[in-house]
Amino acid sequence: MATLFAQAGRVTLNRPSVSTPYPQVSNPRKSAWWQTALKGVLAAALLVWMVRSGRLDVAQIAAGARQWPEMLGIAALLAGSLTLAGLRWHVLLVGQQLRLPFRQTMALTRIGLLFNTILPGAVSGDLVKGYYIAKEVGRDQVRAVTTIAVDRIVGMFSLMLVVSVGVLFNLRLVQSNPALLALSMIAAGGCVALAVGLAAAIWAGGTFVALSARLSERFPLLRFFKHAADALAAYRAERRCLWGAVMLSLPAHLLACASIYAALRAVGAADAVPPSLLLFLVPLGFVPMSLPIAPVGLGVGQAAFYAIFEKTVPGSGAAASSALTLYQAILLLLYLTGLWPYLRRRGAGTSDR
Repeated sequence: MATLFAQAGRVTLNRPSVSTPYPQVSNPRKSAWWQTALKGVLAAALLVWMVRSGRLDVAQIAAGARQWPEMLGIAALLAGSLTLAGLRWHVLLVGQQLRLPFRQTMALTRIGLLFNTILPGAVSGDLVKGYYIAKEVGRDQVRAVTTIAVDRIVGMFSLMLVVSVGVLFNLRLVQSNPALLALSMIAAGGCVALAVGLAAAIWAGGTFVALSARLSERFPLLRFFKHAADALAAYRAERRCLWGAVMLSLPAHLLACASIYAALRAVGAADAVPPSLLLFLVPLGFVPMSLPIAPVGLGVGQAAFYAIFEKTVPGSGAAASSALTLYQAILLLLYLTGLWPYLRRRGAGTSDR
């Protein structure tokens, strides 16, 4: 999120030049493309290594792709999950008194998802969303960008919460496996840390705003942090929006878990892993995929899923990595639907030229 806020300090809007205390955000499409190419090469190298080492079965993936009922089921489940994620951000925007039509919020969400495939990593899509939402709201751009940071935190917190609940359903297995026990403790610790950190930032927001307001008079560079703290403090009076965002995140993650189960059915391995165990293993596998390394976690996700599933249920690793590949293929197709709202905005002259 530090990258997001750093970018948020450099936006140039197509407006008359005026003196304003509000930061401006630069166009993230002007990022260094060599970084994208490097990450793409890394993803390809990981996939090649997975195939050659037998950790990824191309024939199994091809057979699974022909199972149309399961593939359509994956698409429906993921579409529902992405819609809930867009609704979560919409609720957080409402908490900042930024009342965009939900149709517009979803359009910006889809544009961000589109750029997740072009600029590898989920954070890259957040930068693009931050750029476009800043242009939509004008002088409230800091509050808008803050909602993206809070949305990312809420999403990660709820993911860790699903892992923690999954641990309770598989407590005996987790206790008997040192590696799984360590991962569970990390997930539980991350869940607590995210909850405490966000709560502290919101509840201490008023104090920090007062302090940063005084400091910003002497140090103009602190003005952005003053406005960000002010935006976080607004959630103190809108706690229902935060709770609503968490409640929307949980079914979104569960739908993603269900889509992995459907992908396992497509590759003929649904019976290899108990459904209750998926509640624990799938969210754990999603965590490294959120790192800004490759589009939708290609390569990284396969390696993580293979290691986690193979360690828990010996012999299931290759099927898990194959199922994830089908999941990612459908996810990429859904992400590409963001091309339409993006081109519409360019055609309307709302993007930089």
